[in-house]
Amino acid sequence: MKVAAARRSLHYIWLPPVTFQVKLNTDDATRGNPGPGGFGVSFRDHQGNFLYILGGGLGNIACYLAECTTIVEGVEMAIMENMFEVLFGLECNPDLEDIKSSY
Repeated sequence: MKVAAARRSLHYIWLPPVTFQVKLNTDDATRGNPGPGGFGVSFRDHQGNFLYILGGGLGNIACYLAECTTIVEGVEMAIMENMFEVLFGLECNPDLEDIKSSY
């Protein structure tokens, strides 16, 4: 007899950045590890207005690499758009710590 896994529901509240800051939110997903993956990045101002949205496929990729790639995509977009007051709203802060410690 196969027992179904219990589903867990997580609820988050989006908190805006302060005036003159932009909030970068990221998300990624893979089907398998490694497996086909994709990413999404959004930038919002202090009033919650979307400024930029970016997403795409990552091909066959490991979960951790997908998370790191998503952060890098967001940072590159922020630099290209001259957004230097960026508040990061990441689903996984250890990834950011790993990236910061490598520089």
